Amino acid sequence: MISLYGLCERPDMYGGAACISTHWTGYFERNAAVPAAALRYLREKLPPPGTVRVWMDRGTQELDALYDDAQMAVDTLLLQRGYRAPGFRSVVHEGSGHNEADWQRHLPGPLLHQLGA
Repeated sequence: MISLYGLCERPDMYGGAACISTHWTGYFERNAAVPAAALRYLREKLPPPGTVRVWMDRGTQELDALYDDAQMAVDTLLLQRGYRAPGFRSVVHEGSGHNEADWQRHLPGPLLHQLGA
C-alpha cells in the first residue's frame, strides 16, 4: 500500500508502483471500512493513466485469501479511470500466500513490469 501511496503523492518522483500482496483489509479479517477508505483516497489521488506503471498482485491463500473483493474493487476503479496494459497489470497467484517465500518467487513479474520489459 505504501508503494501506491508514494505513487499517488509523488508520481513525478516514482513513476510506478509494484503493489505485492496488498493488505487491503488492514486487519486479519474481511471488513468494508479499510478498503472503502483506500478507494476514496485513490479516487482523488490516482495519477493520470498512461503516465505511470501500476502492478498489483495477490495470492489465494493465508491473508491474501481475504483480498479478493477489495482487489477487484481497486482493479475496477483503475480500469474505469483508463488504466490498461502494458502500464497496468493485476495478477492472481493461485495457491500463493502472504509470505516472503511466495513474494520472492513472484518478484520477477513486478520488477520486469516496472522496467517496461
